[in-house]
Amino acid sequence: MFGKYIMEKLRPYYKMTYATSGAYWMPIAKDGQIAKLIATTIGLVIITISVAVALLVLRSLHTMPAEHSQRTVVLSLVIPPGGSQAVNAYLDAGDGLNLSWATNGPEVAFNHQLETGHRRFTVLASGLSNTGKDRFSADHGALYGVLFRNFSRNRVTLTVKGTGTFEYFRSVTATAGVASNELMR
Repeated sequence: MFGKYIMEKLRPYYKMTYATSGAYWMPIAKDGQIAKLIATTIGLVIITISVAVALLVLRSLHTMPAEHSQRTVVLSLVIPPGGSQAVNAYLDAGDGLNLSWATNGPEVAFNHQLETGHRRFTVLASGLSNTGKDRFSADHGALYGVLFRNFSRNRVTLTVKGTGTFEYFRSVTATAGVASNELMR
């Protein structure tokens, strides 16, 4: 459709020429039409570029992450003696998370961390307590998490609350990987 529009605009300034290599359009320059030909060609190039840019902008708007709405998620976890449990939240750029947690009494070891790649993380805070809170603000998309480890001889019930804007906030089974080994030291 757009190509047909271009050909209709340029038809007065070009003629179809046939050669052994195929057909092609040849510019016609008569009675001062060369200035009109140049102006029309420049105008059509500008229109083509504008349409291409508009399509790229629309495509980028479509692929941008949706803005997350404010919400609250409350998780109740049970950690057996010697066990561990992790909570992860994925935050896009500009998202924020207020995290708070409390146990039914016994202290647990905690490790707040930022996942920066496969088996790579940055520890943001760690300690031993029966309550805690932290605030995460993302300047780029990243996985934030808290690893909890129960060193007591009792089962611990842990309530973890996440309030803010985030893609997800959920509990995951802690594995004996880099993060849990760090916490055990």
